[in-house]
Parts: sequence; structure tokens; C-alpha cells
Amino acid sequence: MIDIHSHILPGVDDGASDMKTSLEMCEISVNDGVTVMAATPHMLDGTYNVERETIISGVKELQKELDKNNINLRVVPGADIHINVDFVNLNKSGGIVTLNDTGKYALIEFPPLIIPHKVDEFLFSMQINGITPVITHPERNQSVQKHPEQTLKWAQSGNIIQMTAASITGELGKEAKECSMKLLEAGLVHVIASDSHSPTWRAPGLSEARAIIAELISEEEADLTTKHRPESIINGNSIDLPEPKEIMTAKNKHWFFKWFSK
Repeated sequence: MIDIHSHILPGVDDGASDMKTSLEMCEISVNDGVTVMAATPHMLDGTYNVERETIISGVKELQKELDKNNINLRVVPGADIHINVDFVNLNKSGGIVTLNDTGKYALIEFPPLIIPHKVDEFLFSMQINGITPVITHPERNQSVQKHPEQTLKWAQSGNIIQMTAASITGELGKEAKECSMKLLEAGLVHVIASDSHSPTWRAPGLSEARAIIAELISEEEADLTTKHRPESIINGNSIDLPEPKEIMTAKNKHWFFKWFSK
């Protein structure tokens, strides 16, 4: 499996506090079946705002320590980028770190409570600049939890939807799990990632969530979300996204049953 979202770089944000913790998290991932992991510290979030040079050099140092300790994991650079009006200009100046630094895909994080104003224009501006947005964990956003159907337009516009493994397993609460099930069943989840922050809280690992997807949907979809699509993203290759279904909400349920009763 391939994990495209993690906070394993030591001492740069709210993830791994030191190299020992980083190595422990990486070893947990390897034991769970992960072979490639993107180190994606926070960028443009107003709190940590880790810079490009720190990420690139940090990944090299972490890989060196992994090799020294015989932990069979490949680490690639990336960033958990908070949605920000400065994104396009910063990208043009070379300050943004895309996934594996290919310039093709970038993780984009929304605020936890709301969907930002003019978000569709922002996502489109990324696309016309050659970068496909990978929208991280929308199932944890309170606005999406109340109105999961708004995810449909993002997928139809060619954006990648990435879900947190712990949302699927229920570790992040009832609302996140219920929303994740709705999005999965509607074909609105393209990639699963750990978004791991420590060896214990939101720990690394994808296999438990993968097993749920295999049972809920299919083994093929489980492989697509944890291996094949993440691999294409890491390599900077294009992805054929599934045709999403409309999510059954209270509003369209009422319309459906009213029509069907006739």
C-alpha cells in the first residue's frame, strides 16, 4: 500500500516530535503493509507553515535514518497545504511542495468547520496551473457532514477526494464514519491515507480501513484506493476516476419516494 498523507517529519509540526518517533511511525506503517509514504507537514496553515527547504531536506534525512535502521520504507516529499489565496503565486515562485515534488498533485486542506468562499474558483485555478487538487478528509468537515452531496461537484470537476483511514474505522467519531460510508458508497472516495500524527493517536496504517472497503464495496476498489491510485499520484500520472453517484439526502429521498409512489 501507499500512504500519500502523513506527518512523520520530526519536529516540524504537530506530527512526530523527534526522529525516534518518526522511525516508530514508519515501522508501524511497514508492518501494516505500506511500502511508500509521503511526508506531508502543514503548509500555509498560519501556525506551522513549514517551508519547502525544510521538507525536502527533512525527507532526505529521514530516508537516511530509515536505511540505517533497516526499515524498508521509501519516503517522498509533499505538504498538507491549507487552502490559501497565495497558493498560485507561491507555486509559481517554487515555494509549494506537491506530492513527490512532481508538480502534478497537491494535498489541499479545508478548515474543519466550513467550506471556504469561492472554493470552486480556487480549485479551478490550481487545475489551470497544471496541478490536480487532492482534497483531504472532507468527511471530517462539519459542513460536508451535514451536506455530503456537495462533494459530488468536486469529484465531477476532476478533483481527487482523499479520506482518512481512521474516519472509516470509526476512530474519529460517529459523524466522520457516517459521512465516510455515504461518500464511499457513492463512489466519491478516490484515495485512503492515514494522516498519521503519532504512533498512538491517529496512528499510521491503512489495512483496517482497506478491509472495510473490500467488504463494503469490493477488493478491486480496496486496491484502487490504497495502492493503484496513490501510486499514480506519487508518479505524477493521470488517473481515471469512477463515475460518482448522487448521494441520497433527505431532500432527494423525499422526491424519489414521492415520484415512486405515483
